[in-house]
Amino acid sequence: TSKEELLKRIKTSLAEGLPSMFGFTVYDCVSQADKDGRIPFPSSGEKVLGGHAVAAMGYDDRMKIKNSEPGGKTTTGAFLIRNSWGKAWGDAGYGWLPYDYVLKGLADDWWSLVKSEWIDTGEFGMK
Repeated sequence: TSKEELLKRIKTSLAEGLPSMFGFTVYDCVSQADKDGRIPFPSSGEKVLGGHAVAAMGYDDRMKIKNSEPGGKTTTGAFLIRNSWGKAWGDAGYGWLPYDYVLKGLADDWWSLVKSEWIDTGEFGMK
């Protein structure tokens, strides 16, 4: 699957009301998102801080996010994400991650649960 096709499939799932869970590489620039949740695409030379898992809840093809670091670029198009860092982060726990993370291979392992019986092992009290 090409990165462009992956992006299209993710957006289709989100448009159908299916959130997607995924992981992405976290760079220094993530601190720029602390107040408004807009995670910029990293500029060259930024350090990798690690990885993180979030849930994509929606998308906006017109969302612009600027990396304020020297040499940082502005991206257009982003996923609305739900973070696990609490409501004090971003916009009450929500943020935006540019499509470029998918297109440049920095976001991966995308998955959605479409049937609850796929996870109904009896261990979680699901009926």
